[in-house]
Amino acid sequence: MSQAQPTPEPAPDAAALPPFDLPYPCLVAGMDSDEATLTFGLGLVARKAAELEYVLHGLVANMAGVELAYTCSPAATGGQLCNQGIDSLNKAGDDHPVPTSARGPLMRDLERCRELMDDRNRYLHGYWIFDHAERQQWLTLKGKRGSNKPEIAFTYSSAPWQLAHQLEECQQCILYWDMELFGQPGDPEEGQPEQISVKRIR
Repeated sequence: MSQAQPTPEPAPDAAALPPFDLPYPCLVAGMDSDEATLTFGLGLVARKAAELEYVLHGLVANMAGVELAYTCSPAATGGQLCNQGIDSLNKAGDDHPVPTSARGPLMRDLERCRELMDDRNRYLHGYWIFDHAERQQWLTLKGKRGSNKPEIAFTYSSAPWQLAHQLEECQQCILYWDMELFGQPGDPEEGQPEQISVKRIR
């Protein structure tokens, strides 16, 4: 990412995580550790992508100058929000709220977010199957818009975890930009930083 980000809190040791009861044990019956790793990782991808999408929406709404965030592209996907932000920067004039010096770095970060959202779509909308015969890897099978051939990619069960981590880094980066460009003074007594991101919804 283009800007230095606050260091996230270290993740707890997996052994220290509290035990939990499975609401539907039948859904994971027969899973080996590799499949469980994949399944847990895909859940993290969904959560981290949603967090990034939420922050992206706030940034794009602020760039559009609306008072209430959800009057601006309330149902846009993460990729669409990235495209809107990039398009806004490409068309930016002297009166654009993002200063000239920040437009290039912000655009690169939005382009990176768009790449990650594309990966998110492939991971969450793809059909996962393990190739026992040849590769000994997971493959994803997904239809591709504008093509009559499916998109097939091979990967490992750790890949969703890596993507979730990248999505979290990207979310922190976009949050930084939102605070830097549109932030409001925080309350130190509440443990808030000097600048905070505000997303008005009503």
